Amino acid sequence: MGLLTYMPGKACASRIGTLIILILTVAAPALGVELSGRAFHDWYMTEDSAGGVIRLYTGLQSSVLLTPTKNDYQLSLNGYGRWATNIDNNHDKDSDTRIYALNMRYSGKKAVSEAIFGRMYLYHPATSTVFDGIRIKTKTYWKFELIAFGGSGTDGFQLDKVNSLSDNLLTGGSLRYNARLNAAIGVHWLYRKQGGHTAYNLPAIDASYRYKRFDGYAKAVYNFTQLAMNRLVVRTSYRDADWYASAEYTNRQPALAVNSIFSIIEYYRVNEIRFSIERRVYRHFRIVAQTFFGKVSDENSQVLSAGIRGSYFTVLYRYYNGFGTDNNGLLASAYVPMKKDLFLFASADFSKYRIQESQDDDNDNISLSSGVHYRYRGFGLRLEYQYLRNAVEDNDARLLIRLDKRFHIGEGK
Repeated sequence: MGLLTYMPGKACASRIGTLIILILTVAAPALGVELSGRAFHDWYMTEDSAGGVIRLYTGLQSSVLLTPTKNDYQLSLNGYGRWATNIDNNHDKDSDTRIYALNMRYSGKKAVSEAIFGRMYLYHPATSTVFDGIRIKTKTYWKFELIAFGGSGTDGFQLDKVNSLSDNLLTGGSLRYNARLNAAIGVHWLYRKQGGHTAYNLPAIDASYRYKRFDGYAKAVYNFTQLAMNRLVVRTSYRDADWYASAEYTNRQPALAVNSIFSIIEYYRVNEIRFSIERRVYRHFRIVAQTFFGKVSDENSQVLSAGIRGSYFTVLYRYYNGFGTDNNGLLASAYVPMKKDLFLFASADFSKYRIQESQDDDNDNISLSSGVHYRYRGFGLRLEYQYLRNAVEDNDARLLIRLDKRFHIGEGK
């Protein structure tokens, strides 16, 4: 079943993980290995009917390079995990451990150019997920590249354990042909079981190209479990020093597991067409405009937005009319460097909306955030204030404090 099956209690696991990193930090130079990564602590403060809430998030993302950088191959241990708990006196602890990555990775110049064993995040044209198993990528031969993977899928809400392989099998692969002129085409497949039954069976094909200032991408995903097209995407764009333009068409429906409770709920196929255009008018200032046309069931939707974008800010007016709501308002965001390591940021959304046509008056929505981000010798401090007021939430104020440390020890420092 794997190492994670026998994990101790969550608090104990957190202490063990911290102890391992401390040992590696001290021993890295002597062992001749290279250790790099990031550790963080977040304190998220809000309030509910029971009183003040203070939730602590603590995590670690690290990589230990076990071979010298001059080798023809590299071997590394990689991990990324996060632990959360309530630390106020008004609520239960509600502790939660999530391990997103814990694996050994090989990369080299042989027939197998990359092999990963353990827990990893899978990026796949059909869908993406976290799984426990192995992923192998071959060296490119005659412009062909093969990727194969297999293992057990994880439950997104229980990332502290390993699931049974027989009941949660996940397997698939990709074969890609890299043609000339920055063009490529690939065929892909992903199969997954959940609870002992087939949940997804998704073949896919995609193609991409890049020619001078033009880019394009197309993808089609079929769902054998629903006997229907899951997703069709066609996208193209153009970019130069003064102009940017893009167009995208999407036809999709939810890829629901056949044994999921959500599969009995009515869902709709969505058709969307998007257009975006930007024009530089003076130095770093650009005029931007976006339009969106969609159809959900028999109801049409339209989104129109226009505004101006600079090096450190964006201001947009947005109008939405269609499925689920009518919404229009002003959006703004800014991220301003004050000094080399000091940044101020803010965002705001002032809008009016309605969710029922029978409403006499529109609802008001105010969403604000602002803060400061400071970095010094690998340490980072982020203070962020958040505020929300609408028809559901009345004066919801929150505070986020984030402290993180980036580290690099050993060869190549």
